[in-house]
Amino acid sequence: MQPNRNPPLFVGPSDLIRRQVRKSNRLNPMFAVAYFCFFLVCAFLVINAPESNTISRSYCAAILVIVALISATVFLRKLSEPRPINWLTPETAFTASYVVVHFLYITIWLTGVYELGDEIWYWRQADCPDVVCKTLAMCAASLAAFQCGFCLIRSRVPVSNEYRPATLAAWQLLGKVMTRSSLLLLALFVTLIGSAFLGGNYRGSSFGFLPNVVFLIFQGLIIASVTVMVLSRASIRSNTRKLLALDMVLVLLGAFALLLHGDRSLFLVIIVTFVAAVSEFIKPIKLQTGLLAMVGLFMLFGVSQIARTADDRSIFGFYDAGREHWDKSFELSAKTFGGSGLCAFVAVDWAPERHDYYWGQLKTNDLAGLVPFGRKLFGVIQSPDTSSSHLFTFLIQGSTGRVSGCGSSVFGDIYLEVGFWGASIFFLILGVFYRYVTEKARSSRNLLWKVAFIALIAVSSICGRYGITSLLIRHVGYPVIYTAFFAFILGIKLVGRPNSEAPKVRY
Repeated sequence: MQPNRNPPLFVGPSDLIRRQVRKSNRLNPMFAVAYFCFFLVCAFLVINAPESNTISRSYCAAILVIVALISATVFLRKLSEPRPINWLTPETAFTASYVVVHFLYITIWLTGVYELGDEIWYWRQADCPDVVCKTLAMCAASLAAFQCGFCLIRSRVPVSNEYRPATLAAWQLLGKVMTRSSLLLLALFVTLIGSAFLGGNYRGSSFGFLPNVVFLIFQGLIIASVTVMVLSRASIRSNTRKLLALDMVLVLLGAFALLLHGDRSLFLVIIVTFVAAVSEFIKPIKLQTGLLAMVGLFMLFGVSQIARTADDRSIFGFYDAGREHWDKSFELSAKTFGGSGLCAFVAVDWAPERHDYYWGQLKTNDLAGLVPFGRKLFGVIQSPDTSSSHLFTFLIQGSTGRVSGCGSSVFGDIYLEVGFWGASIFFLILGVFYRYVTEKARSSRNLLWKVAFIALIAVSSICGRYGITSLLIRHVGYPVIYTAFFAFILGIKLVGRPNSEAPKVRY
């Protein structure tokens, strides 16, 4: 008898995975202590930050070293996770987005690798160089608090993503219905606004209530549909190529249509949603591949800044703009993200010296957004006193009625409400929340947790340039609600039954 050359197959968690989870749980307290020490150092630097119009280069360099060390510990922590390691997770996406928005510009400014022109802290009405050092220290401290919170919850043993054929068939139907519905909504949105779709004004709210409602539903539904579509095919190895079938092609075409429309963030959210779902449910992407993709998308941001206002509003025009300005794409992206980082400087300059902390007043829109279309129903108006993005636009540009606003900053948005110490506590809790969703998604077979997990990754890829609460409501809360709604209408169970005859991992 020939010996069995294939090692045995195991369904569900093996002893190796259990040992790796226990090892991760032993290391978590050590990482938490390290992040807490980083936080204490940053808090000390905040208290002793220089306050002058001349920015201390040595002080900024010290902050960047601390941020680099925090990022390095995130890398080391990922290495302690059970194999195979999935590098595209909510906390890594959050870290990358946060660091790029708040620290890339100052890094380029210190090193001088690119000519950035006028410094962003002098842009228009900002004029706040005296708070740059303090703000950088606050941002670094908040990042350390987030990572510390992430390490406060123990890892759980993951479950297999193999499901019975009946479950997969039902979820495939759910994914198809949701995907087709989301694309119909996109087509309806284009029909409602007409030629303005290619006008470079990518804000759905600029076209009235009905287009805004359609676009808002589309945003959440497309995230949920892509997640369900990938997950429902993940266990069918012979049909993996079906990921390139009609539904996926249509979704990618819709994403590129949004890029032509000018909405770079939603384009990135859709792409990251698909890649994150494939990485989590089918095959984890390699670290090198992820880094190259991140650089490519980063440069695409810069190119699209020009392409979305070009005369030729087509895929060919976009290609021509990209080919012509590709050499400037990194610099343009650095200025784009640096402009979002400026919001953090403006926030520290504004409160509490020129205005008291808002203590939740700016979250009125976000809280109203918990109810579908609640902002319209409750009569919440867009003004500097009800939204951090409008306040930053007002403080920097002197107006809130411009087509292109200044956006926001995930740190500045929270700082305006509760100050530095309150923001530190918030980011600590946010880190706990991220870890909780991650562990629930991997230890549960409930489809809603899977959708929330992938949506959180997509949100985290752009969160540095936005207020985090609004993103969590629109891009995490709504996808979960839409998934539950469509499953209820179609009579589909949300908890999948495991397939013991279809093993997933070979050890």
